[in-house]
Amino acid sequence: MTAVYIILGILLFFFLLSLLRIGVRADFAGDLADTRVTVIAGPARIQMLPKPDKPEKPKKPKKEKKKKTPQEEITKGKEKKKLSLSAQDIKTLLPAVWASLKGGLRKTRQRLLINPLELSAVLPGAMDPAGAAELYGYINAGMWTVMPQLEQLTRIPDPGLHVEVDFDSEQLRLTGRLGVSLQIRDLFAIGWAFVIYSQTEKSQLQNKEKAFRLLRSKLYELELEKKQNAEAAERRGEGEGGAERCKAARNSTHSAGRRGTYDHINFDKGELTMEMTEKKNDLKSMMVESMEKVKEMVDANNIVGEPITTPDGVTLIPVSRVSLGFGSGGGQSCRGSSARLAGCVSGG
Repeated sequence: MTAVYIILGILLFFFLLSLLRIGVRADFAGDLADTRVTVIAGPARIQMLPKPDKPEKPKKPKKEKKKKTPQEEITKGKEKKKLSLSAQDIKTLLPAVWASLKGGLRKTRQRLLINPLELSAVLPGAMDPAGAAELYGYINAGMWTVMPQLEQLTRIPDPGLHVEVDFDSEQLRLTGRLGVSLQIRDLFAIGWAFVIYSQTEKSQLQNKEKAFRLLRSKLYELELEKKQNAEAAERRGEGEGGAERCKAARNSTHSAGRRGTYDHINFDKGELTMEMTEKKNDLKSMMVESMEKVKEMVDANNIVGEPITTPDGVTLIPVSRVSLGFGSGGGQSCRGSSARLAGCVSGG
């Protein structure tokens, strides 16, 4: 039970601490060196500027410093180099800072108090009148742009602002009082708004870069597809034209070949049948005639040889001495379409 009381006490302490009001008050007396700045923390007041005088302490004897090498001096110079912001950089950052601050102030629900707000600024214009006039315009434009929104987001009981340019002065003069206070919990709200805004901006930039990458990739794909389609269409056109030309050439060659092959043929079916029948009859008659001649030669009734008388007075008469040689041949030639149309040539 004691632990529960301790935890509740700690939580109560932090809750009361978050309700504590802290702030800053500045009093301007003309010269910036005479400005007085006080920090407020609840009932406490701490003066920051000008710094209160402190009793002087006895000075200690200084030790002799060792001389540094040129390399060490160069390294030290690089380390001491600080980031510098130009006026253009500040102008660029102001919109982002104002957007983050507005998000945080909305969460404070007008708990931020600006009181007092009585300022009078005299801008120097002796050295650069044109620059002073430009700065005067920027301040007025920013003041009348920011103040209406600031009055909606914060509490400003009695605002009073005045700006002018002194073209004979060489030094800025600022007079008046300015006080800003808020609760500690509002600091966390404003800080958290800055974090969220920075992360959102980072995400938006990343999304923007990603979107541009996707867009570039898509445009490249579209251009590539368009180019490929054009090349394919060109190839198809060439292919169709080539096919038509090849077909025309084949038809022309085929017709020419047919004319060269068949132009000499001048017959009809009856003439072809008659010619083949005549050739067949000639072969048959030649065979019959040959066989008759052979038959006559080998007939035993015919005396072929001359009488032979021996020394004994005997006469021999050779009846037949046959030496036969017979050859017969034939052939048909059928080559190509012309042979099929004209018939086959036989020989024997």
